[in-house]
Amino acid sequence: MNDYKVPTEKINATVLSDDDSIAAGAFFVGINRFPGQKGHAKVSTFLEGGPTVFPFKLNGSGKIEFINKNNMKYLIWTPDKDAEKFGAESGIFIHTENVRIVFYDGSTKDGIMLAEEGPNEKSRLSDFLNHAQKFLVVKEKTSGEHYFINKSKIFKVITTDEAS
Repeated sequence: MNDYKVPTEKINATVLSDDDSIAAGAFFVGINRFPGQKGHAKVSTFLEGGPTVFPFKLNGSGKIEFINKNNMKYLIWTPDKDAEKFGAESGIFIHTENVRIVFYDGSTKDGIMLAEEGPNEKSRLSDFLNHAQKFLVVKEKTSGEHYFINKSKIFKVITTDEAS
């Protein structure tokens, strides 16, 4: 039976749903599913592709819930120090911008939008917001947490003048 077990990597996260309920726990990705990717890139690729519904193991009880990516408001992931170096300091985030995200329910999230730009993409904020990706990444300034925000839950994005 163990011959069929796929080696996985645990990724700790917190999920906020449409109704603002919070689930803290972890999801697991196959070790060979994202070769060469680390931290932010791995979480982003997981959210953008693969199954719409994924198993999520809750902290404490260990209970498994199945989360629908389309109904998440956002997923919070905190990079470790190595992953943080791999991100902005290595130049992966081509475009950063101070933003305030306003959701349909009126709640907001402030932070630094982190955009990964392909070689032929334009650098205007609207180009990144209209990119085919389903999730927009905003880094919380004080905690360093990365909020992978479901773009279908966003009412508007406002640029702010705060220094990063």
